[in-house]
Formats: sequence, C-alpha cells, structure tokens
Amino acid sequence: MEKYIYMRLSLLKIGKVILSLFVVSVLCTRCIKIPYEETTISLSVSPSSLNFPSSGASQSFTVSSNEYWYIESYKFKLPSWLSITPTYGYNSAKITMVADRNTTSVSRNETITIRSGVSGVNDQSISVTQAGATTLSVSPSSLSFTYSGESKTFTVSSNNGWSISGAHSWLTVSPMTGNGNRTVTVTAGRNTSSSSRNATITVRSDVSGVSAQNITMTQAGAPTTAQIRFRKDGAYSDRTQLGIRNSSGTLVASYNFGSSAGTSSYYSVTAGTYYPVVYRSSDGWVYFYFSDGSLASHNLSAGYRYTYRLYRNNSGGYTGTLENDGTF
Repeated sequence: MEKYIYMRLSLLKIGKVILSLFVVSVLCTRCIKIPYEETTISLSVSPSSLNFPSSGASQSFTVSSNEYWYIESYKFKLPSWLSITPTYGYNSAKITMVADRNTTSVSRNETITIRSGVSGVNDQSISVTQAGATTLSVSPSSLSFTYSGESKTFTVSSNNGWSISGAHSWLTVSPMTGNGNRTVTVTAGRNTSSSSRNATITVRSDVSGVSAQNITMTQAGAPTTAQIRFRKDGAYSDRTQLGIRNSSGTLVASYNFGSSAGTSSYYSVTAGTYYPVVYRSSDGWVYFYFSDGSLASHNLSAGYRYTYRLYRNNSGGYTGTLENDGTF
C-alpha cells in the first residue's frame, strides 16, 4: 500500500514537470522573432535623354518602380516650354512629355528628376534638349553683272545645312551646298547679246518648313556702241584738231586742242568702221593713210574703248595710231 502511494505521487510529479515544460515552450515560442525577407525598392527610367526638334513634339519615357514616385521638378516649376503627364505614380508607368515650338535660334536644355517616395533610393534623371529654330538668310538678295562677265559674291547665313538650285548656263555658282555661314561666288559669262538677261537662284534649308531664299541675277546686254577719245602728244600749232568720219564722210566726233597737247574725254559712237582725220591749219580736215598708201580705216567694236593718238615720228612727220583701251 505504501509502495502504491509512492508510485502515484511520482507519476504526479512527472506530469507536472511535463506540463511546465510545455507551457514554457509555448511562451518562449511566442517571444522568438521569426526572420522574413525584405523587399528591395527599385527605381529606373528609360531612356535617360530626350531630344526634341525646334518645331516641338511629344515623346515618352518609362518609369520602372515597385513603390511610389514623383517628378521632383514638378514640386518647384517646370520650364514653360515643357509639360509632363503624369507627374507622380505607383509602380511602373509611361510618362508623356510635350515640348512647345522653339521660336529662337538658341537650343534649350532641362534636367527632369524622378524621385522615389522611399528614402535612400537613388534619384533618376532625364536630360531634355530642344534644338534652336533653323535660320536661313542671304545678303545681298540681288547681284548685277556687266555684259563682259565678272564674279561677285553673296553670303548665306544659317545654323543648318543648305543647298542651291536654279543654276543657268551663263552662271557658275560655288559652292552649291554648305552648312552654317558661307560666302558663295557667282560668275557670269560674257553676254554677246544686246539684250540683258536675268536669272534667279534659290537657297533652301535642309530642314523642312524653313522659307527658301532667292537671289536675283541681272546681266547687262552687250553694248552696240564704242567709245573713242583723242590724244595729242605735243603742242603742234599746225595740227589743232583730231576726229573720225564715217563711211559717208560725216565728222562723227572730234576734239579741238588748239596748239596745246592733251587728251580728250571719251565719246560714244555707234560701233562700225571709221576713218581718222586731222585738222591742218593750211588744209582743213585731211585723212590719214597707211604706209602702203591706202586710206586708213579702223573698226570700232561694240563695248570697247579706243584712243586716236597723234605724235611726231622719228623722221619729223606726224603719225596717227589707234589704241585699244579695253572694254567699258
């Protein structure tokens, strides 16, 4: 009996120990922190730069995130030429950016910053650039050429590429293409017609929508007249005047030197054949003759200047010569 009671008491003690251990185990389990995996906050943009034409345009970029984000610049003030929609969001989104037309020739730039709503996340930036408006002008806008032909220049002022069209057979233009500011040389050939001629060449920008610029070319017609002047080398008192006669014997032009030497101004005469004459005090107007005894005659070509010159030769006589002074 005594042994039985002892055994029951022992079993009760063992049960209490087991119960105590269970309670402690439950309580301790509730006190232990169970580890968990933290979520990494991400923020990125693509692309990282946008380039707009001067005419303005709408483009987009993508914000990739798993948290709240916002356009940092929007909290302050965006430039007046840019608008962005939306300016904040949660998770990933497509953002639309619109640039207004740039009416100046100067390019403009802006940096847009995207910031996470969670501290410690690196900001993301987008570089925005808009080209300046394309300019194109020429100076002068017209060129005039002599009938004999010559070279002249005009200036192209631009901030972009350009090309020239409208070339004509009597004009040479160089260069025909360029970029930026350049001097262009235009060469006109000789105009053999008595009629003037005109042409227009056009400078066009490589950028569409820019007004083309025209340069008007005018060339005078070939003259139908020649010019003649008279020269007396010495104070020959018996040779007072020099002149020319036409085929009908009419005195067309003359100059009275008296007994003095000198040179007259140019006289305009119709191109053709003329005969030089000299006024001798004793005989009046007399013709010149070539060394072979033939009557001296000369063709005065249109557009040229000439000088009839009188001087004493080595034998003491008088000699008359016709000198070509070139074109006028």
